[in-house]
Amino acid sequence: MNSIRAQKLVIAFAALVVAGLFCASGIAKLPPEVASPLTKSEKEAPFLSVARTGGYVVAMNSNGFYRTSFSKHDWQRLSVPRGMTPYRQFSVSEANSNVVYFCATTNSTNGCLYASKDAGATWKLVSDKYGFEVAHQNRDGRLYAIIWQNIPGSTNAIQTKLIMSENGGRAWKDISGNIFAQMLNLFSDPKHPNRICVGAWGIRAYVFEAVDDDYSKWTGNREWEWRTRLEKTDDDYLRNLDYYSGSGTIAYTLVANLQNYFDYDFGDSPYLPAFTIDVDTNHLEFSVGQKVQVPVAVNFRPDYGTVKLVDALNTAEFWGLQCLRPDGKRVYGLGQTNQVSEGNDSKKMKQRIDDDTGFGVFELSATHSYRRTVTLDKLADFSQPGTYRMRLEYTDQGWGWEGETQNGIWGRNFYSPIFIVTINP
Repeated sequence: MNSIRAQKLVIAFAALVVAGLFCASGIAKLPPEVASPLTKSEKEAPFLSVARTGGYVVAMNSNGFYRTSFSKHDWQRLSVPRGMTPYRQFSVSEANSNVVYFCATTNSTNGCLYASKDAGATWKLVSDKYGFEVAHQNRDGRLYAIIWQNIPGSTNAIQTKLIMSENGGRAWKDISGNIFAQMLNLFSDPKHPNRICVGAWGIRAYVFEAVDDDYSKWTGNREWEWRTRLEKTDDDYLRNLDYYSGSGTIAYTLVANLQNYFDYDFGDSPYLPAFTIDVDTNHLEFSVGQKVQVPVAVNFRPDYGTVKLVDALNTAEFWGLQCLRPDGKRVYGLGQTNQVSEGNDSKKMKQRIDDDTGFGVFELSATHSYRRTVTLDKLADFSQPGTYRMRLEYTDQGWGWEGETQNGIWGRNFYSPIFIVTINP
């Protein structure tokens, strides 16, 4: 399963890289007049944030803000307040899908929160009293924000605080309480619709839950322990439900822009995992007792060079399977356990090359896929007739490192879409 700590480091690194690219070019230049055609630079600039709101998509890059309808795909520039600089992120209200918020904090402790009530067409200032980092309007209409504040008695140390407004941002109340870790994100409490949970980091990942609707006290749990107690639907299980969005590594992501957004399923994320697993759906019907072998292709979507994967063609060592059996049971099958400690990969690879597992290092690019057949029987039991819903996972965690240095080999997880295998009597 994905490591949340790794995902958080990925997201933080991604933000730093994007911010660095933005800052390296200086203050963003004012875009051309709204009515003029979009420039090549505008079309190719990577998104810093994107959100689906109402029947529209709003997006931001270093050149400014843009909007299009789902149906037309005709990106248009948005005219926004002068202080609404292209940085930070959008947040769509969970009480009204036409309402979207935007944090425009320009440094650690000063900034503004803006809102649009018409799916991004027009924007107004909500508050300029804090250094807004993250905003979230919950299902019951209450508005929350993570902010940065100076630590009392210190001239340069800052800390995160959690504030709440019950009147649309006109007045705020500090509800940080006993949250002891650095707050990173907010999401609706899956067990209590009128509350939120807080994702935080303090040596490890935490999730904080409120004990009541007034947020008089918080209970903190290590993130992985909190997740194990969630009641998941079958679809949640297959999709590995995760409240912390992230993907692979920043070096291996596909970044959205005005040209490619509708070519892929970016949704509310400015980037996607660069790898995909495509399953040959013409080979997904078998008989009881027959080997369940599925041809797959691993594709690399970006066009910025070649990448490397390790695999063992004669085994399912680097593969996993999340599966719903015909009897409703949930099964997670994992191939042979990999070495997960970072070490000298060159030495490990020399020991493995040409062994009886078919181990090798395989290169792929945007124009060259990696193909093989995965024998699913090595991951799960298919002796019961019926329909199996599943998705494949590739994972080579623990490879791709030379001590503390990344040597160019992928070292994380990625997944296939959900697919169906039928076992006939």
